[in-house]
Amino acid sequence: MAQQVYITDDDPLMRRFLKKALDHEGMATKTFESGVALLSALDTLQPGVILLDIRMPELDGVQVLEQMRSRTRIHPVLILSSHGDVATAVRAVRAGAIDFIEKPFSVSSLVQRVRELQDLVESWQCDRSSIADAKDRLSILTEREMEVAKEMAVGLSNKEIARKLDVSPRTVEAHRARLMKRLGVSSLADVVRLFI
Repeated sequence: MAQQVYITDDDPLMRRFLKKALDHEGMATKTFESGVALLSALDTLQPGVILLDIRMPELDGVQVLEQMRSRTRIHPVLILSSHGDVATAVRAVRAGAIDFIEKPFSVSSLVQRVRELQDLVESWQCDRSSIADAKDRLSILTEREMEVAKEMAVGLSNKEIARKLDVSPRTVEAHRARLMKRLGVSSLADVVRLFI
C-alpha cells in the first residue's frame, strides 16, 4: 500500500511541486489549500504524514495543530516554512509537530524525512491495534474479575487482593483462574501486559 501524504499549503505552485515530487516517489498524495480544508477532511483521512505550511490565511500551521490535538492523532506532522525562526519552531513542536523543515529544501531530504515519519505512522497503528485488542479482551471480564485483574496487574498477592476486596483468598483464586482463562493468558506477566 502506498504511503499516504497530505500536503497543506496555500501556495498552489508549492502544492503542485510537492505532489509531483512525492507521487514520483510512489507515495499517494492529497492536497489541501488551507488548514481549514485539512481540518474539515481530517476525520476521513487514512493514517499518513501531513506536510503543513506554517504561514497560511485563516488558520496558520500552529493553529491547525492546536485544533488537531483534541482529535485522534494518527498523522505525524512535518511543518514547512520559508520563515524559519526558533520561536515558530518551538511553538509548532509544542503544538504537536514532529519536525520542522525550512524552505527551500532538497526533495531528497524531504522524501527521506517523510519515509521516516511513515515508519512512525506504522508504529502508532501497531500500538493502537494492540491497545484496541487489550480493551476488547478486558471488556469480557465481569466487574469483580476486572477488580481482581487490576490488583494482579499492580503486583498484589491473592491474600492482599482478598483483604482489599473483602473476600476470601479462595474466591480471589477462583476469579483469577476464571479471568485468565477468559483472557486466554497463562501467566501474570500476560495480564500485566494487557493493562500496560
